[in-house]
Amino acid sequence: MSNVATRGSGLLEGFLSKQRAVLAKKQLKNLAEPNRLLDIGCGANPLFLRICGFREKYGIDPSLLNEQLDDLILSRQAFIGQALPFATDFFDGVSALAVLEHLDLANNKLLLSQIFRVLRPGGKLVLTTPTPWTDKLLRFLAEINLVSKEEIMEHKSLLSLDLLKKLLIEAGFQPENIKGGYFELSMNQWLTAIK
Repeated sequence: MSNVATRGSGLLEGFLSKQRAVLAKKQLKNLAEPNRLLDIGCGANPLFLRICGFREKYGIDPSLLNEQLDDLILSRQAFIGQALPFATDFFDGVSALAVLEHLDLANNKLLLSQIFRVLRPGGKLVLTTPTPWTDKLLRFLAEINLVSKEEIMEHKSLLSLDLLKKLLIEAGFQPENIKGGYFELSMNQWLTAIK
């Protein structure tokens, strides 16, 4: 099994995918009920779903090749500009690792409101994105094949922690239930939000 969940190639893609997955697993490990997890943008090879430790594992991504893979429930569809195809209060955890930078602001707002809807009360969201200052650096790293050119050239918005927190509050999360920080030499940021 490949440890790369992203499209394209790049010498660091496997390492970076694994770092995001390990960070997300750590952020979700203390959930009281780790029953159902939705990984939005899980990629063609849903690395995080394989290691997350949840009983039921759902993934959604337009690049998926299979709808069933081991014990994973996968959906090959776009989540941009539409409602998530799940019931309200259905998931204990939701992850969106390196996803929001691929969406414009309006679609980020819609996606975050949909995540809030599908999370059960007490459920937790974990997301990661590159920090805004890395845009030129990431494009350079893509040109020299250290990171995936397909992924980087598709970036539409790099959002600051403050803006991400504001969007989470607009989606319905309470400010006191939102935490965030940086990793990978402050080139990436993470946020968690509890419903």
